[in-house]
Amino acid sequence: MVWTMLAFLCVLATKFLTSVRLRGLKAKLEAIQPEIDDLRLKVADSEEQMEALKLKVEDRESLLTNLSDVIRLYEEALRQPATDHLAEERVQLMQAGAEESAGM
Repeated sequence: MVWTMLAFLCVLATKFLTSVRLRGLKAKLEAIQPEIDDLRLKVADSEEQMEALKLKVEDRESLLTNLSDVIRLYEEALRQPATDHLAEERVQLMQAGAEESAGM
């Protein structure tokens, strides 16, 4: 009987201490919750900015690829004889591609 009462008092004491600690943790959480929300918004904004930057990088890379192709075609055209009609057509196509790239 004594051991039962002692065990019961230990359970009650443990429950009381746990509820006191839990209240303290809840108070700490409520104190830092606005900071957590602000950080979540900043992370979301940063992710959106990162996606926008990735798109810009991809656009620039495609532009550089197109420009390198144009340069290569110009070099090939310069190596071809002046009477080559295919070279003239390529130059016209390259100019049209350069105008499209500049329009981006």
